[in-house]
Amino acid sequence: MVERIVGLLKDIGSTHPPASDLLFRIILNTDASDADFYSRFSDTNSSIRQEAARALGHIGKKESMIIEQLLQVLSADNEEASAYAAQALGQLDKSQPRVIDALLVVLPRFDEQLRADAVLALGKLGKGHPLVRDALIKALVDPDWGSVRQHAADALGQLGEGQSDIIDALLQALSGSSWREKEGAKSALGKLGKGQPSLLDALLSTLSSPDLSTRWMAVGTLRDLEERRPDLVGTLLPLLSSDPSWLVRGGIAMALGVLDEKLSRSIDALLLALSDASSHVRICATHGLRDGRSEDRRVTDALLYTLSDSAWSVRGAAAYALATSQNEVKALGGHLEELLRQYEPIAYRELRDYNRAFDALREVAEKM
Repeated sequence: MVERIVGLLKDIGSTHPPASDLLFRIILNTDASDADFYSRFSDTNSSIRQEAARALGHIGKKESMIIEQLLQVLSADNEEASAYAAQALGQLDKSQPRVIDALLVVLPRFDEQLRADAVLALGKLGKGHPLVRDALIKALVDPDWGSVRQHAADALGQLGEGQSDIIDALLQALSGSSWREKEGAKSALGKLGKGQPSLLDALLSTLSSPDLSTRWMAVGTLRDLEERRPDLVGTLLPLLSSDPSWLVRGGIAMALGVLDEKLSRSIDALLLALSDASSHVRICATHGLRDGRSEDRRVTDALLYTLSDSAWSVRGAAAYALATSQNEVKALGGHLEELLRQYEPIAYRELRDYNRAFDALREVAEKM
């Protein structure tokens, strides 16, 4: 009920009460002890307050008075409300010096959500502001919270500035202590690092790290960058079978499908990966074979054979790869009826992520 009402309020282009008053009361979580209109919306549910913040940001694009009120909430002592104010300010579509300055001021405050939300808002609004850039690089090594480090990396990706010191800082974060900051660094490097050979070299060096999460993130970043350098494929190929982590091997299988054009060098290794002891790696191998768009008939044959894999998730992945690849419909030929019969009983019972494969197979059947 509350979410629906807040959603409607986002469409109101005016600060006329009770709309703006209601939204501010929601993010402030004002205690309405009397049985008035607002008491129905006093709620500690964070998703409701986030919706209210987004609504205020939407209205603030047209009403400067809302921005003034949000800045007051941001600078007040209520840390939780200040965080929601930062979220609201992050919805603005134009950068304003007073907003940037206010967000920079709250960064040292000792509250995880406030810092994280302020960092994200700065990433959206702070392009071209040297102080913002420096503040975000500093936040990459926040001493208290991984979420702040992750959002700092995400914010740098939003800024879109790929100077060498930013890339170096993100590479350090990729080897950081928390998965969250690694994920943020991976995402940002994938956006900022295209066309930077030195970054590719650094990522290749990271593949020898003893930390599996660092290796996995490095592989994922290489896949995101989509640079088809021969030495990248040459380095990844032996690791597809030798890396001790099934997570890393799976990431490599998916990366090869993107980095090796037509699977000219990696098709044999990916076909072999369909027999990996890890079902995760076998799933990723089906994705790599599909994404590689090879015209080698062995790909279709191997995926059809994989439909009998012992793991239902792998069978579903093979079905999805067959149904969405560039293979000719005729390649499925006489296998199609058996494929549909085998796949249908589990499609609706278990395979949430692969239901679209069943739908795609139906479409294939109709074309035959």
